[in-house]
Amino acid sequence: MKLQGRVAIVTGGGNGIGRAAAIAMAAEGATVAIVDVDEAQARDAAQEIAGRGGRAVGLAGDVSRAADVTRFVGEAEAAFGPVTITFNNAGIQLHKSLVDTDEEGWDRLFAVNVKGMFLVSKAVIPSMERAGGGVILNAASVASFRPLMGGDTAYVASKGAILAMTRDMAFALMRRNIRVLALCPGPTRTGILARSLQLGVVTEETVRALQLTDHIAEPDEIGRMAAFLVSDDARYIVGSGVLIDGGMSIT
Repeated sequence: MKLQGRVAIVTGGGNGIGRAAAIAMAAEGATVAIVDVDEAQARDAAQEIAGRGGRAVGLAGDVSRAADVTRFVGEAEAAFGPVTITFNNAGIQLHKSLVDTDEEGWDRLFAVNVKGMFLVSKAVIPSMERAGGGVILNAASVASFRPLMGGDTAYVASKGAILAMTRDMAFALMRRNIRVLALCPGPTRTGILARSLQLGVVTEETVRALQLTDHIAEPDEIGRMAAFLVSDDARYIVGSGVLIDGGMSIT
């Protein structure tokens, strides 16, 4: 198993891509601390992993709050030892165009999507150094490379910021033996996409028309890629934004 003996934190791990990634990492031998603002969902994901023979714990936490981050990183380390993998997956989307976005919504989105990655990454670095190194995987998006058909300027801006931050982090942290890279999914059947479809921001037809593949990704497809990227098999991938988007970035 590629992640045997590793300790992982997955934020936003109660559902969607985060949950799928936590399950995939556990299947490869990692012990996983699943963090979510919805503690019940985090615990449910941990129980699913336990039911499959893995080790996991579900923790409550808001990545935009420094006190929460310090607490759940400490809880993960106390439960399992130094953290060697972090998947900064927690994120939100407004589903609003630029003209419909208010200041409060913009600030909240950036607090979760960008500030949250800063706070979590900063908190796990000492733990990774105690372990001799680690991997930080940041959830960016195909929106880091191209506009979204439905708009949502704040979301696109945050994902662009994440990709830039990933590159800088990779340069700064490799000397500490911490590898940093970004995962950039295209449309995936998560709650975020379901909400976009419900609001009429996009339709199934428009999403499919932007891709070269014949299907919209399921969370487990992205989760398996996340597990690969944090493994030693991907050790030569540093600072990159790895696209898994059905060809959307080239349409």
